Amino acid sequence: MSTLQEQYRLFCQEQAQLSVFAQPWWLDAVCGQAGWDVVVWKPEHRIQAALPYSKIKRWGLMRFEMPALTPFFPLSIVNPQASDTYQQLSFQKKAIGALLSSLPKHDFHELRLSPETEYLLPFYWRGYALQERYTFRIYPSDGYVPSAQARKNIRKAEELGLEIGDLESIELLLRIVRAPFDRKNKPCPYSDEVLLRAIEAIQRQNAGFLLQAKDSKGQVVAAAACVYDSRCCYLILGSSTEDGRKQNAEYILYDACIKKARTMGLIFDFEGSMLEGIEARNRSFNAHPVRYTQVQRQGSRHSFVMELKGLLRKS
Repeated sequence: MSTLQEQYRLFCQEQAQLSVFAQPWWLDAVCGQAGWDVVVWKPEHRIQAALPYSKIKRWGLMRFEMPALTPFFPLSIVNPQASDTYQQLSFQKKAIGALLSSLPKHDFHELRLSPETEYLLPFYWRGYALQERYTFRIYPSDGYVPSAQARKNIRKAEELGLEIGDLESIELLLRIVRAPFDRKNKPCPYSDEVLLRAIEAIQRQNAGFLLQAKDSKGQVVAAAACVYDSRCCYLILGSSTEDGRKQNAEYILYDACIKKARTMGLIFDFEGSMLEGIEARNRSFNAHPVRYTQVQRQGSRHSFVMELKGLLRKS
């Protein structure tokens, strides 16, 4: 463990409103303790800003990538009690600039910043490309009523005898998460090892819940995993078998996840996807589209290797 990691762990213990994805226990789970590090800004010898990064050596290049199961990577800035917007933004500009300057040598850096991160110009000035993306959220203040189509799908699932309960085993979740990738003959983007570590960490920290949908034959046909912090509940995993898909299992399952988050007074975040089919499903729950930003910067070596890989694929 690096000295900066140790300092960051102490810093996080002092932050009441920290994002779950900024927590060291989450980074340990999805990256491995040796797979991430952090840079900090310490004016007057006290951490005022921190930026963790997930480090991966690939194709002879050092890449700082988004970790698995992590929709937004945390940028933590402790803003002083500034008297006006000018002072607040000046502080953020100085903090972001210091953090980016402190990153070790790398060839590629990608961040998906949460919707709460609004001031992004310092990234642009440092050579990052900015891309707008979307997630979907349901707020506690919303009068939660799914669309007519979603209600129809939920009723169909109920009429077919689907029942919601706590997940019976993590192995079931792993099998169901892999199901849609198996159907398409594509590799699952998450290894079983990372999935297991993440789920076990959520349970150990009491920071989430796992639900399943079981059909009238007693078969578990859909499963979901949510993780939450003091503000938001995130659907980090959710899928169904082919039988579950035909029975609208995901609709009744996600409806249960949303209602559970609402009982805790939390925002429910579908953990955005830009895929049209998933967007349609999320929108059917009358969730709000919420913008967030992906920032990305690559060096000349990275650009050359990517161009070369593209040419080799075509040949």
